[in-house]
Amino acid sequence: MFIDEYLVLSEAIATYPGLTIGLADGPVVGGGVGLAAGLRVTIGTPRATFRLPELALGGIPALALPPIVRRIGSRAFTAIALTAELLDPSRARDIGLLDVVVHDRAAGSRTAAQLSRRAGSTTGALFEAVNNYLRSPEEYRVVATEIARGQWSEVDTAVRHE
Repeated sequence: MFIDEYLVLSEAIATYPGLTIGLADGPVVGGGVGLAAGLRVTIGTPRATFRLPELALGGIPALALPPIVRRIGSRAFTAIALTAELLDPSRARDIGLLDVVVHDRAAGSRTAAQLSRRAGSTTGALFEAVNNYLRSPEEYRVVATEIARGQWSEVDTAVRHE
């Protein structure tokens, strides 16, 4: 049940036709990294950290893989998954998990409000074009489910095409 609910939420975030903005002001771990990666804009404070600890715990970050790979690429994803590196805001921005680093939560809220005000009718057309370029939601669900269930051959093929 969790897998299905996570995939529905992740898919909804990644394919929403409008602007999606998130503010990270603390630890973002595992599946939370996947949700953050699906947002159009992710803002972080100095307290934000990102980590994929699944391999260190004997699992794999399967559900989070598709949106993270789309955002930062398969090479960076593999590196942070293998090392379980704790990414500070600067490093997260360098690899593309964060778009903007602000001084504190209030500045993050102001930045999000400014971006929201700028989003107009043409923004929807931009997001539609991006979504059409990316995988369809059906393919996203299939790949994420295959990864979560350990069906590696299909997943490996899909990741190489990213």
